[in-house]
Amino acid sequence: MATPLFTVEIGLASSSPWFTLDLTELSPATAPAVDAPLGEDLGYAWTDITGHVLEGLTFRRGSTRSQGPFWRYEAGTASITLDNLDGRFDPLNLDGPYVSAGQSEIRPNLPVRISADIDGDVEPMWQGVVDSIDLDYNSVTYSTVQLRCVDGVAFLQAADLPELSTPVGAGDTARARIERILDRVGWPVSKRDLDPVTLSTMQASTLAASAWADILLTADSDAGYVWIDRNGRLVYRTRGSIPTRPSQTFSSSSTTTGKDFGEISITRDVAQVYNTVTLARKDGTAVTVEDVDAQATIGQVRGYSRSDLICETNDQVTDVANWVLGVYSELQTRVEEIALSPPADTDLLSAGAWWELLRLEMGDVVQVVHATPDGRDVTVNALVRGLEWTAGVRSFDCKVSLQTQNPEYILFVLDDPDRGLLAGGGTAGTGLGLVSITA
Repeated sequence: MATPLFTVEIGLASSSPWFTLDLTELSPATAPAVDAPLGEDLGYAWTDITGHVLEGLTFRRGSTRSQGPFWRYEAGTASITLDNLDGRFDPLNLDGPYVSAGQSEIRPNLPVRISADIDGDVEPMWQGVVDSIDLDYNSVTYSTVQLRCVDGVAFLQAADLPELSTPVGAGDTARARIERILDRVGWPVSKRDLDPVTLSTMQASTLAASAWADILLTADSDAGYVWIDRNGRLVYRTRGSIPTRPSQTFSSSSTTTGKDFGEISITRDVAQVYNTVTLARKDGTAVTVEDVDAQATIGQVRGYSRSDLICETNDQVTDVANWVLGVYSELQTRVEEIALSPPADTDLLSAGAWWELLRLEMGDVVQVVHATPDGRDVTVNALVRGLEWTAGVRSFDCKVSLQTQNPEYILFVLDDPDRGLLAGGGTAGTGLGLVSITA
């Protein structure tokens, strides 16, 4: 029987803070760049506190709801309830085991990581820091501490530095712009996983918003996706790098093999239909594209518009608008969420099947097959946009939030081995193609 054990660790004796600022991009430059590890293992003595965790460990990452054509990753959270009868997790206790230089290390910004262990094979599941500490010692025989934790998105949201006096970064690719923003707030290179192929170039910017808001605007202007992964890395993927084929199947059908699920939310509505799209870059001219056939099919014009993109050219804005139209112009059957409780019947899962489930990541595509009472199968391919785990003594609850997209709309980059190889050799990324395939 393969059953995962979730391990909780705290990073003690940190030698460097979570954030160090690179002041070289402020005007005038007041200090050299600071090369410090943000959230890396270096400087932390990772201490296993799993034995003190009470039932109810919960952690999640991703977006909890669908909201328009551009993905909005929310700050990941974790809630950890600890047995505190001996006072070891009380930040007011200076005689406990987690005290250094006369100060408790149980504090906000204490690094936390959660891992899964199956028969000695360990995989990271969540990484962040303590945001708040809730104490409960109202009884002389009972005391708990609840650690409420957040991932790196919360820090990027809070990193709202003064805007630069002179705009920078004209012609940046999306990757280069995100690198520039992360450099400015001291996010380590080892905690970045950025797509090398980006499609739009960016206007110059004074970086006047928070780091996270600037990163999201960059991603939107490239029609890309950004999230924090299981290792605490900031991941950026452009629209061409999201897979089109499902990596695994969840099924309630007797005719389709897949992991079982207990609950499913299926919707067929027009809430995410956009058959006319009007976009504009900042200080640019609006570009409108529409699908009149899709409008006729549902008997309604449904529009989406915004005018704050930072693409350099109107052609790039048109590419983004065409992508929105191609993915969202037609009515789709949407699977918002599937719930596994326990996931796929704990005793029936092999170690390999468990790892497939535990290693699900934002941006993965899965197939969901649901058997209806009248004997039909509803099949939907959808993008993973959120994951939530709750672990008890003998139970594992997992919710997978999904975003349905048009499976007939495919993006490829000419001569790129990852996005579509057409011309037979040459330099990767020499062109862009958008294809709508009719079944």
